[in-house]
Amino acid sequence: MKNEKLAQDIIQNVGGRENVNYLTHCATRLRFRLQDPAKADLDALKSLNVLQVVNASGQLGDWT
Repeated sequence: MKNEKLAQDIIQNVGGRENVNYLTHCATRLRFRLQDPAKADLDALKSLNVLQVVNASGQLGDWT
């Protein structure tokens, strides 16, 4: 349940499902391509249980 809550919080703070054009992951990262990157609340994402939030090359990455 803890991971499900974290996932919901991340989706909410990237601007909701409708703002996600593409999502991929590897063992340690989630990478989002957002329709409108301005809708992402980077401070809120950083306050979650993630190590780092990076916005580069059109991708928003959470290093969990």
